[in-house]
Amino acid sequence: MDLSSRAFSAYGDTVATPMLRIDSLGLGRCDFIKVDVEGAEALVFAGALGTIAACRPVLSVECDRPDQMAIVVDALLSRGYRLWRFRGVNMRVPNPKGAQLDGVRPISILMLLAVPEERLDRLDAVDRSALQGVGDRAAFELMSRGIVREEPA
Repeated sequence: MDLSSRAFSAYGDTVATPMLRIDSLGLGRCDFIKVDVEGAEALVFAGALGTIAACRPVLSVECDRPDQMAIVVDALLSRGYRLWRFRGVNMRVPNPKGAQLDGVRPISILMLLAVPEERLDRLDAVDRSALQGVGDRAAFELMSRGIVREEPA
């Protein structure tokens, strides 16, 4: 299954990467999961539901396709997670190969922070001024409007 959204030849060769369900790893402990999967967030969560239920990790999710995140937002809220949205900026340069990407503008990235209710104390030392609370799917969708824009091919 190819889940890539775009490729830049200047990055160099691509490498096939195997996909595993997080639940198949049999983790006894998992404190944090970072998700950056170019629109396949629902697939990641489908393969991690057992780990999320058992370990209750903090989650950081890049949401460059917020229209596909509704099921994830609903699932996390129903499982006792508190959600916050924040913006990141993807400058795209430098990149792993140091390639210059002329004509590629920086884009604003929508990020979602999910913290289980019982771990909210982990945020005590965090500057929360850039975080916006997400109480439900409608709020997430409203906050997402105009944040991520598709660039012309």
